[in-house]
Amino acid sequence: MAVKTIDWDSRRTRALLEAKFGISDTLVVIKHFGAVVQRLNFASDRIASARTFLSADIAALADLDELGFALFGASELQDDFNDALYKIRRELVGALHDIHCTLDCLAKGVAKIAKMDLDSRSLKYSWQIRDQLIAKGIPLSRAITGISQDPAFKHLSELSNESKHSAVIPAPLSLSADEYKIVFDPLAQYARVEAFTFLESVIDLVIGQLKVAGEEINQYLEALPNAA
Repeated sequence: MAVKTIDWDSRRTRALLEAKFGISDTLVVIKHFGAVVQRLNFASDRIASARTFLSADIAALADLDELGFALFGASELQDDFNDALYKIRRELVGALHDIHCTLDCLAKGVAKIAKMDLDSRSLKYSWQIRDQLIAKGIPLSRAITGISQDPAFKHLSELSNESKHSAVIPAPLSLSADEYKIVFDPLAQYARVEAFTFLESVIDLVIGQLKVAGEEINQYLEALPNAA
């Protein structure tokens, strides 16, 4: 899955940053926004890799006829199956974390534009940055809020956090007998979802909100005085 085109006039953003803040600060801001795109690309690559493992390994094992089972020992087949499922888990959990990280990367770039001190412990997470933006009346919080408050992103955040604290299986994820679909198992407040469709929908959400971010950032920068 290739990441869709992000509708953000990044050249305009960079030109405005250089005019308002100078090249050095511009590079710091661009680093954070570049990390958003990088994380989205990583997630898309991981999803594609997991799909390959599903179609090439899991489906191949599932399609074996009686002769195929006779040629391979049961333990060997089980090992192959477990190995394939492990690879799928590894890729999808990585995609979870990559998508989850996009919000913090975006928020940190916005915080630098707003001249916030990212070394402060009170600005470690995106929700802290959003709250300070709102409290100070800085009009740069709309995209951060749009992502963080979306039910699908909240679900993804819970899955990401759950996988970090699981000692044995690195995600609440399983193989459904229904057409061999990979699913994220239900959490306390969330129903089970088909993994690939769900992850791709959250990527689309983030990309849609990046358009909002680009518009509000450019508008904010245009109103600032140029650097001396």
